[in-house]
Amino acid sequence: MSDFERSLSILDSRLVSIESKLDRIIRVEERQNTQSADLKRVFVRVENLETRIRDLELSDSAGSVRTQSNAGAITVIVSAVVSVVVGLLIWKLK
Repeated sequence: MSDFERSLSILDSRLVSIESKLDRIIRVEERQNTQSADLKRVFVRVENLETRIRDLELSDSAGSVRTQSNAGAITVIVSAVVSVVVGLLIWKLK
């Protein structure tokens, strides 16, 4: 084998190595693009869920306020009824 053939053989093996590395780089780039698109979809979905959660929290807090005010009104009514009953009992027992 002459020097030229050896050099040609070395160049051929290096080219094959470069080709395989380029293939790997291309695959990595394709995966990155796919994952980027997937991440964008996930972020959109997370934002939609955040909006839904915020709406649920707001409606729950409004319901909580109504429940607390209703509970206060019920307490006042029950207290008034108990006071009237106790007053009538005391008046009757005199």
